[in-house]
Amino acid sequence: MYYHTNELSVELPEIITDRSVNVLTVAESQHSVPFQIIINRDVLLNGENLQQCFDRQVAQMTRQTQGFKVNVKGPVPVGKEGMEGLEIESSFKQTGKSFHQIQAMWITQAPKMVVLTLSSTVAINDGHRKLWRQALASVQPASGGGGPKAS
Repeated sequence: MYYHTNELSVELPEIITDRSVNVLTVAESQHSVPFQIIINRDVLLNGENLQQCFDRQVAQMTRQTQGFKVNVKGPVPVGKEGMEGLEIESSFKQTGKSFHQIQAMWITQAPKMVVLTLSSTVAINDGHRKLWRQALASVQPASGGGGPKAS
C-alpha cells in the first residue's frame, strides 16, 4: 500500500494502526505569538466509547502534569456534517513552563479517532478561540475514515 502525506508517498506493508502526529506552528493575529496546532491519530481502547476515552485522557493529564486545570469541557460539533466531538480547554505546567490548550476529539471510523489541539504558552484569547472555531467547522472527513490512503 502507499501511505500519502503532503510531502511524499511511500510504499509500506499494510498498516495496522496509524498513530502519526502533525505539529504545525502558526501565529494568532491579535498578538502574533506563535502557537501549535497538533493533529494526533489515536484509537479507542478495549471497546470504549468517545466519552470514556475522553475521561481516560483527562485523568491521565491530571496525573502527568502539574496544576492541570479544566476551564471548559463538553460536547462540540465538528465539521460541516456536525460530527459528534468532545472539547476541553485546559492549562497546566510541564517542565516548568505553562501551557494553555483547547482540544477536540472525535471518531473518524471506530475505533480510529483524531485529537485536534491548539497549544499555546500564553493564555487562550479571543483570537485563538476564533481560529479554533473556524478550524473545527472546516474539518472534512477523508475517504476511508482519515487513515492511510492505499493505492
